[in-house]
Amino acid sequence: MQNNKAIYMDHLAALEDLQKYMMSLSFKDFCTQPHHKEKREQFVALLFCFGFSKYTGRKWFLKMREKDPPDFRMVSKIDEKSFLTEDIEIVTIPEKALKKKNYENEVMELIFQTKIDKKAYPEHYILCIHLSFEKPQFDFAQLIEKIHSLHPKFKMIWIVYVNEYDLNDLSKAKIGMRIIWPDVHSVNFSFADLEKSY
Repeated sequence: MQNNKAIYMDHLAALEDLQKYMMSLSFKDFCTQPHHKEKREQFVALLFCFGFSKYTGRKWFLKMREKDPPDFRMVSKIDEKSFLTEDIEIVTIPEKALKKKNYENEVMELIFQTKIDKKAYPEHYILCIHLSFEKPQFDFAQLIEKIHSLHPKFKMIWIVYVNEYDLNDLSKAKIGMRIIWPDVHSVNFSFADLEKSY
């Protein structure tokens, strides 16, 4: 999918590339090691793009990155000349944050310091919080309450996480997405759903 001004990612090719890349890794290493950051953000971007398509009822595509910020941009075609766009920033929450006694405060501090406090992002940006651990035991209610108390300037804030993961078969992965600002809503799907959509 392309026009004169934009080139869009081949989602199916990107998925196949990610599957090959992740086959030799543990899920924990993929989600936490710094040298996997580019592939990890691509993985999260693909998950988010598909989940956002389910949420909005529109087909969204990832646009090739031209600059940072944003971490990625999504585009949805209205007609031959008109497109909708969304700019997305990702913050990854490491598993070690949950090992702290007051992990909710640790998570909030990380989000605040990296994406809310130090950088003045445009108000149309969407923040995607990636929980980088499998089957997260996480107090979403408390996080939602704290996020709402901040009245962040982001257009939306979403959480993305993997519920189940099979190293030998990525298609079995179960994905969870929750919008926590300004509304609260859940979207759930499998990686196989994502593959079928493209």
